[in-house]
Amino acid sequence: MVERAMEAQDVSARIGEAVRWERLGGHRATYPAVLMSRTRLQVGGAVAAVGAVLALIGLAADLIILVVLGTIFAVVFGYRFGRLAMLNRRKEGQQLLLFDQGLVKFCRARLYSNS
Repeated sequence: MVERAMEAQDVSARIGEAVRWERLGGHRATYPAVLMSRTRLQVGGAVAAVGAVLALIGLAADLIILVVLGTIFAVVFGYRFGRLAMLNRRKEGQQLLLFDQGLVKFCRARLYSNS
């Protein structure tokens, strides 16, 4: 099943419809999703790559401490910043709209209402 991208007017109309249907009252605030900066993600990825290189150098030079430290940095930073990058991709375009009597969560082309 292929979904077509919703235009801004379609989204506004659907949000307005959900607000009227659920009787949420007046609009109070809009909160966009907070994303981690791309620069910060790139720095984390670079630290993970440096850790992997250090681990490989440690293997080649037969230095156990360098292997252990490099592996720890590579695994910890790689896992953490990989998960954050995926979370950023999921959260992109999400908004939380606060009304007098409830909330509307907008996720790209899907609307969720909670009163």
